[in-house]
Amino acid sequence: MNKNEISLQVYTARFSKPYEDIFNFLSTQGMKKVELFEVSALEETKEILDKYSMTSASTHFGFDNLKDIKNIIEKLKKANIQYAIVPAPLRNLNQTLKVTLIELKKNGMISEKNCHRMLKYLKIMV
Repeated sequence: MNKNEISLQVYTARFSKPYEDIFNFLSTQGMKKVELFEVSALEETKEILDKYSMTSASTHFGFDNLKDIKNIIEKLKKANIQYAIVPAPLRNLNQTLKVTLIELKKNGMISEKNCHRMLKYLKIMV
């Protein structure tokens, strides 16, 4: 398999700063693609990716970040990230989904009709 076909998840290194050391090492090993972590690190890691001619098509972050969807989408677009993965819900999943759907509706990302349909499907009252 060609290294250019592999995307390495760097989530386990999120507490290892400076991030530049991590991406420098990966670059010297021939890695060109990574999956990033957390919305708060996107701007910093985007600059480093550019420096080492690396890309990231995806990132992941926790459900608690979905409270500010418009900001998240703007950051994802600036970083040229196509996919955002939310791997684990908070304990109160119904409340989190309700808040997320209402935010999507408020920001014009889903229609009111679809929002209510999804809330009803999930048996969540608005």
